[in-house]
Amino acid sequence: MYASFAADEADKHSDVEFWLFFTTRRRAEIHLRSWCADIAPVSYGLLNEFGTYVAFFPGLVRGEFHFATRTDAGRHRGGRRHRQ
Repeated sequence: MYASFAADEADKHSDVEFWLFFTTRRRAEIHLRSWCADIAPVSYGLLNEFGTYVAFFPGLVRGEFHFATRTDAGRHRGGRRHRQ
């Protein structure tokens, strides 16, 4: 988890944001909406312009889920994507 919730700066309009790292093989097997639906029912889901899966849960709780591979781990620091 990163961003406002992790920094203890969240308010009622904040979303939840996570970086999730998997092996390349496991990442290819994951159905994004189904994975998020295991957390809570997904009212709506989409890929945003950065390729991040955004799920809207009941009560308009918005979650950003960055599904990445372990090889991506070195390029992601502090909740921001970095090019190598």
